[in-house]
Amino acid sequence: MKLQRNLYLFCAADFILSCLLAALYPQACELRSLVSVLLYRLGTDFTFFMDKAWSVFRSGEPLYSTLFFDQHIKFIYPPSSLFLYGFFSLLHIPEEPAVGVLVFGSFLGTLFCAGEILKLKISEHVNLNKTQCWRISLCAAFLGALFFPIVNGTLLGNIQTLLTFLWTLAVLCWMKQQKGTAGVLLAMVCVFKPMFALFLLWAAIRKEWRFLVFFLGSLVAIQAVAIVLFGLHDEIDYLRLLSFLGHRGEAFFPNQSINGLLERWTHNAPIFKWSFADYPPYRKVVYIGTLASSTLLLVLGLIFPVLRKWKDRTLDLIFFGMVSTLSSPIVWHHHYGYFFVGLLYCLPLAFGERGTYTYWFAAIFLVLSNIWPTFNWTANTVWNPLMSYDVFAGIGFLLLIAGWLDSSGEKNPTLPTLSNSGISTPTY
Repeated sequence: MKLQRNLYLFCAADFILSCLLAALYPQACELRSLVSVLLYRLGTDFTFFMDKAWSVFRSGEPLYSTLFFDQHIKFIYPPSSLFLYGFFSLLHIPEEPAVGVLVFGSFLGTLFCAGEILKLKISEHVNLNKTQCWRISLCAAFLGALFFPIVNGTLLGNIQTLLTFLWTLAVLCWMKQQKGTAGVLLAMVCVFKPMFALFLLWAAIRKEWRFLVFFLGSLVAIQAVAIVLFGLHDEIDYLRLLSFLGHRGEAFFPNQSINGLLERWTHNAPIFKWSFADYPPYRKVVYIGTLASSTLLLVLGLIFPVLRKWKDRTLDLIFFGMVSTLSSPIVWHHHYGYFFVGLLYCLPLAFGERGTYTYWFAAIFLVLSNIWPTFNWTANTVWNPLMSYDVFAGIGFLLLIAGWLDSSGEKNPTLPTLSNSGISTPTY
């Protein structure tokens, strides 16, 4: 099968590139990060901030007024995020080891779901035997294990690894027509990442009522419990925090968002120095640029597939998930784990037959899959937008997907063929 051969070749190319980057930058590469993850040497990126937030909550003081605005500690999760520590406290489970197990388990879960998504996507059009199934699953897991955003989030011990797993599982459930379950899973993502609540608008426009009802019902339940347990004041204060972040963002180079690009381009704050307390000063041109780009991206994700009459609703779902991620003012490297699902879903379409789009897809995948310290030399020059390589690759992938369907919603004869749910059999 031509697709399998191309998949094996791409896995080999990804591994070779990873080895080359490891040789050039041994202190900053996904292979080094992967080894640390497999040895279970995880960081405390999440627990550091959650410990402080939990202490403030238990003291009875206002959470964000005290922690964020007075003490200048960058706890930016919503009040509902405290559910996790509340659960651990109820069961008398030590928080830090429990989070480590949760993050590492989510890493393994993401790799497993990746294999299921790729296998399910290919099996829609081709009958696969058992040997082909496990080989395809292994390739997907291999690509996920070499995907820097996923590995980096796990290495940091960041809860984003759990959110990536929930997103991947939600897409898998959607592919299996379990749309209610997908809605509940995305509501669980909103416990830590409220930006995904925009899927309510997406679902309403698409008339995906089952998904909408389960998603909305879960969100209402989560929010109601959060207000009862943590109070309305912190919920209102959190809106003030979001406004503050929207007006400033982050200049630190791992912030791979359009806001980060503009902050660095205007030299509004240090690029290589992370601060636990300070944000870049408000700058009007950066704020307007961030607001305009976020609005444009969200309109693109909500309206473009409808205007183009996309028939593949799973691709539509994934597309909006990636748009929602990219439109945020703060998008760290590990947030691009959401893009791995989109890349994996479109992989059979791209590798079913070789062509111009195959090479563009492969290049975008490899850029997002790796960290590129080689661009750090541009930091103090007008070329420092090159440090935002994930931004350009992410936008490039969105445009690449948009080019796979013509204005009538039918397959574009000049590109890899598409049917209602993806690639058609002849491409294999």
